[in-house]
Amino acid sequence: MAIRGYRDTSIGTLGEQWVVVKPLFSDHEVDTLTMYATLVHPKIVVFIGVTWDLSGTLSIVTAFCRRGSVRSVLLNGAKPLVQERVDRKLSLATDVAEALTYLHFLRQPFVHLNLSLDTIFINEDWTAALRLPAVDRGHAGGQRPWVAPEIVRMESPPTTKADMYSFGVFLLALDKELDPSDSTVDGKMEIVFADEKLGALGAQCLDTDPTKRPSAMDVVYRLRNLMHDDVAIVLGDDAAVNTFNNFKLQAADHKFRYVTFKIENNEFVVDKTGPREHTYEDFAKALAGDLTAPNPVYECRHGVIDLDCTSKDGRSVAKLVFVSWSPENASIKNKMVYSSSKEALKSVCVGVGIFLNATDASELEFATIADGVSKFL
Repeated sequence: MAIRGYRDTSIGTLGEQWVVVKPLFSDHEVDTLTMYATLVHPKIVVFIGVTWDLSGTLSIVTAFCRRGSVRSVLLNGAKPLVQERVDRKLSLATDVAEALTYLHFLRQPFVHLNLSLDTIFINEDWTAALRLPAVDRGHAGGQRPWVAPEIVRMESPPTTKADMYSFGVFLLALDKELDPSDSTVDGKMEIVFADEKLGALGAQCLDTDPTKRPSAMDVVYRLRNLMHDDVAIVLGDDAAVNTFNNFKLQAADHKFRYVTFKIENNEFVVDKTGPREHTYEDFAKALAGDLTAPNPVYECRHGVIDLDCTSKDGRSVAKLVFVSWSPENASIKNKMVYSSSKEALKSVCVGVGIFLNATDASELEFATIADGVSKFL
């Protein structure tokens, strides 16, 4: 491997591939290497391997991103390449949000806590890649403007919402093409966006209340809509709405126990209906498919069932219950689209007062759903 050094980082070739060699300054080398090897995503800097020198110092070998860090592109002479290119900024922001979505929606969510101009890199084709931190990393490398206020105040353990605050700072940096550290007044960051497309989203990410910040998945959907890459999910013609309304009224030819919906060609359409004699178990199978099959298909769906329930005082009652099926094993894209478009479908399901979510087989079981319904009776 041929290399040339710059500060503590070396750039070289491994075969025909350009790579970066960076010393692993960590007290948790095994944990850090395991993390690099297992967290793999197209929007995360590619981990190639590990090497060491004669002194035994370990170094991580990663793919080389030709355009360098966002800092070098925005602040060190390359600004004309991005000035007045809002579409390019939105694309870079979407790439980073996709990386965070992957990390945050792992079975055990991973909080990055090190988002900055120096940990986001840009490839030759103007796609962005997020570099992973060391296991014993500090909070955003000590760069105060990037750290969520609740982390500064040490109010609670870090959550994914802390990363979303840092993402808001990143949006501000893209918008102003400035280092956020240079955009402070009396020690406080000035939150003023020049571009209204980024401004509304950035302000929400920078909310001091973590619960009011959007998830990374929501951010990806909103950014994609801003770029017009994805057509917003709509209700299409009146077929889906009419089917629901007739089902609700139990009109002739619509005496169903349930109706389920799927997204097809960016429109909500009726997927399946079930006759009155069907049970809740039939509804669950229509919604989620056969989860006991050797290779079940995990795809999101929404559905409404006319469910027979028992109230707390023992009365038999029937309730329309809206159930969102978003299995953990579904693709991030599939979950993102259904999650972000759910409100549009809910808004036309007039008369439904109970809305529940299920992400695995246990949450879709009748006992779990019945317990959720009982809280509304």
